[in-house]
Amino acid sequence: MARLKHTTRYQHAAVERLVDLDQLSASPARYQRWLQRLYGLYAPLEDSLAQLPWTEVGLDFDARRKTALLVQDLTALGTCDEIQRTARCQQLPTLTTLAQGFGCLYVLEGATLGGRIIARRLSARLSVSAQHGGRFYHCYGPHGGTMWQHFGHAATAYAATHPECTHSILDAACATFQCFEQWLGEWERE
Repeated sequence: MARLKHTTRYQHAAVERLVDLDQLSASPARYQRWLQRLYGLYAPLEDSLAQLPWTEVGLDFDARRKTALLVQDLTALGTCDEIQRTARCQQLPTLTTLAQGFGCLYVLEGATLGGRIIARRLSARLSVSAQHGGRFYHCYGPHGGTMWQHFGHAATAYAATHPECTHSILDAACATFQCFEQWLGEWERE
């Protein structure tokens, strides 16, 4: 996990610079467009990740999926009809092995931890809550730390038993951050 953090630090910082909390929470319409953009990225990523044999490494991937939460939030905010027309990211990282899956999931699970900060800002500025429009940012509730630790243990164990896959894990994490940067950067320029 420390190696993943170190290797991806520059890509991580680049993505964080794209998440302007003031702009994101400037209006309900802006927040809805943000959720649609996230849906367009998470849906295809999670569809690819769902094809991997996570049970072999003790991870319940379905419990970590967030696309349905984005749909619930968009529905609660009145944009349900637009979900099917939402553009989906086509420039995805390659996710055909568990090693690549671990690299991608490192980024997605890490984003969940950062989502707590966003949730507080949305609550203060837009009255978004876990019950109304903010399920995505409250996905694990008080269990966020536990979910992160469980993921970390599984990733570490996998890397220890498959040392030849370490570079694939790192490369996939970097590629996922680059995917986020490109996809969210396009949204920022709109």
